[in-house]
Parts: sequence; structure tokens; C-alpha cells
Amino acid sequence: MVTHAIIPAAGLGTRVLPASKAIPKEMFPIPHRFGDRYMLYPMIHLIFDTLYKVGIRNFCFVISPSKEEIKEYFKPDQEFIDNLIDLGKEDEAKALREFYDRVTHCKIGFRVQEEPLGVGDAVLRGKEFVGNNNFMINMGDDLILGDEGNVYREMIDIFISKEVDGVVLVKEVEDPRHYGVVIGKEVKESLYKVEEIIEKPKTPVSNLAILGIYVLKPWIFHVMEEMRGSGGWELTDAVDEMAKRGEMLAYKVENIRRIDIGRVETYIDLFKDIKL
Repeated sequence: MVTHAIIPAAGLGTRVLPASKAIPKEMFPIPHRFGDRYMLYPMIHLIFDTLYKVGIRNFCFVISPSKEEIKEYFKPDQEFIDNLIDLGKEDEAKALREFYDRVTHCKIGFRVQEEPLGVGDAVLRGKEFVGNNNFMINMGDDLILGDEGNVYREMIDIFISKEVDGVVLVKEVEDPRHYGVVIGKEVKESLYKVEEIIEKPKTPVSNLAILGIYVLKPWIFHVMEEMRGSGGWELTDAVDEMAKRGEMLAYKVENIRRIDIGRVETYIDLFKDIKL
């Protein structure tokens, strides 16, 4: 079983300014169906729901000091629900009630990254929360939407059945320069043995882009602690080192609806196919 997750949400969001100065990008609204209508959900809410569906019950959110809104959002607010009911907003009240019910059945922790030291440093702050448990990482601005967590289940199944040290989610893209990319050997359809990971290559040697969702064994924290003493490093550097010391697989997905709110272009794309 994989029952823990770290959600890094401490980044400055510089590529989606000035909105991210006022609102954490992880709280940007995402259209999502509730029954027969659309509602607007914060991105972090949908990430939580998707991970919950695949059995995650222990959540560590890593935030910056300016993102207390995320912490407040996960505090159940019965008074607000009562006000919605008084206003005749039954659907909205039901959506929040169901969300709060899931929250109360989970262990949720928050860690603060005081300075913008990168995703690797943010994930490392969840070490004590995760302990010796296998865990998932889901970036706070990245989500596979609309498949009810099937991709996440497939990743976990691969991680358990293949008895590997980690599984990273990848997708073929036309321009890999914005992503970390995987170089590897295909061992089975849609499954690659990771040989190397390169972060945002200026001259791409692979179009297998990392989508920001991982399943990992906890010994990666030891790798991170070693790297922390050597200066600047990224999460992908630690995963790359883990792949060299152990066995890491990349799971390639196609025909998925991926939400990336880290860039203006990809956030706008999210709304283009919505038909109300």
C-alpha cells in the first residue's frame, strides 16, 4: 500500500504573475463537474480528491509563509455550509460537506519552506511526516484530471508489482525544454527503465517529459540530504541519482487530460474545451 503523499506548494509562481502575488497558484480555480453542472474548484482541492480516491490518507503540504490560504482551506467550516444552505445553495453545500468529510478522515500536515530553495528542498521537509513509508509526490500545480485516479492506481500497481524504487509519470511532448526529461530503455509497452533524468534541457535528447507525479521509496530522502550539502539541486537530480543507485521506471501515458497551471499558456488551454 501507498498511503502517504507530499504536495509541494511553496513556489513563487513567477510565470503566472501578477495573479499569483494575490492568490497562490495552487488555489487557482479549475472548472470541474459536480453532478450535472460545473463548479470552480481550487487546484489543490482536486489534487487532494484524486489522491484520496487511490487510498492516500496522509497528506503533507509544503507551503511558503505567504500561502496560509491553503492551510485555511483545509479547515472544516460548518458555519459556512449552514449559510450556503440558508441561501439555497444546496449543491455547493454538498460539495463542501463531502470534501470536509474526506479531510476529517485523513492526517494532514503542513510544513513551511521559509525561502524559495526549490522543489527538492520542499519535498525533503516532508521526511519526518513520511517516515519509513512509501509515498507519492504530486506537484501542487500538476494534475491528471477526469480519469478518477486511474493513472495514479496504475503507477502504484507498477511500483508494487515490479518491486522498484520508484515510478515517474511521463508523456511525450513536442517541446521538452520546459520539463525534466527521462532518458531510458523501453522494457515493455509504455514502460521505460530510467537511465538518466535531465532538468529542462536546452538541447533535448528525449521527448519523455516528467509530469510532476511520482511514487517513491523513502530512501530518496537520504539522497536528498547528501545533495543538500553540495549546493543547488532539484528534485529531478535526486530522482536521477536514485535511478542510478537502484531501479526507477517511467510510465508513459497518452490521451490524458493534464492540468498544468504553472504557465499562462497551459492554464488558458484548460478552458478552451469547456462546454457549459
